[in-house]
Parts: sequence; structure tokens; C-alpha cells
Amino acid sequence: MGYDKALLPLPMAEAKGQTILGHLAHLALRETPEVLVVARDQCTAALYADHLPPAARLVVDLVPDQGPLMGLYSGLLAVRAPQAVVLAVDLPLLRPQLLAWLLRLPAQDERLYVPLVEGRPQVLLARYPRSLLPAIARLLAEGKRNPRSLLEVAPVGWLSEEELRSLDPELGSFLNVNTPQDWQTLEKLLRKRSQGLAR
Repeated sequence: MGYDKALLPLPMAEAKGQTILGHLAHLALRETPEVLVVARDQCTAALYADHLPPAARLVVDLVPDQGPLMGLYSGLLAVRAPQAVVLAVDLPLLRPQLLAWLLRLPAQDERLYVPLVEGRPQVLLARYPRSLLPAIARLLAEGKRNPRSLLEVAPVGWLSEEELRSLDPELGSFLNVNTPQDWQTLEKLLRKRSQGLAR
């Protein structure tokens, strides 16, 4: 969209003028005590710091400009839990119950848990075990930058649309705001939700 989506203010009344980043961090902290925000460089981290609750921890990519796979690697290295739920920063309609469910998948299960929506893997709203760090390091050494490359080398637990819809009937949690058209879709969904609540 030409600017950092993380810092866009949300049009939702309950978000009280928060940015998408701030909203997601607050939402995540209600479900887990450990929330990390991974920034691509120190400059971005400095911008993000003003929009985060004090309990959220900022982490910077170990190597800048290596794409989201490096962000995933840097975050998993820094997290203390044996697994982490990874959230893209442009998921303004994330349902807390979906996040809670992902966080509570069995900790001893070392599969990468990936939602499938319309047949597409949603790797930026998925549960990753720290045990994948060596595999991620190998992929990075091969020049890979996209987390989807992990799907070829890691054991995967696929999460069906049926399971997901039981927690998020509209699957709005998976709406990315990448374009002005996506932003218009977001506003329409918010209007629809508020009208549903008013009835």
C-alpha cells in the first residue's frame, strides 16, 4: 500500500484509534504472556516501539532484508516457549478465540500447524515449533525467503476450514490488508459486524 501497514489506524470502535500493530499486540497479550514483535531492522523497531504495550518484546531480524523467513527464524530463536503462533501484522480481524485455539494445540506435538483457507496454506497465521529452527537455518542458507518453503521439509498438521469456521465463521481472521481494495473490504466487514451486533 506504499507505507507500513502495521502503523495504519484501525477503523474499529473497540480499537480506540490503535494501529493494527498495537491492536494485535494487545489482543495477543490477553491470550499469552509472551508476545514478540519482529522488526526487519532497528529503524523499524524504533517506529514500532511507540505503538506497543510495555509487555510486548521487540526483536530485530538477525540479518536485515532477508524476508519473512528470516523474521520467523529471528522470532523463534528469541521466544522462550517450545512453540509460537506467528501472526502477520496485517490481520486486523483476528478472532481471539482462533488465536487461543492455536496457542493451545498440544505443546509436545512438533508439527507445523497451518490453516488451509480456500485450499491455500496460511503460513503467516500458523503455529511453529522451535524444533524447526535447524530446518529454517538450512532454508535460509539456500537463499529461501518465504515461510512456505518449510511446507516441503517439515511435518505439517493441516487445519481445515471446517475447524476454522467453528471459531471464525466468516474467516475474517485471514483477511490481509495489502491493497486499498482490501481496506474497503475490511470496512464493509466491520459495518456488517456492527449491524449484526445492533440487532
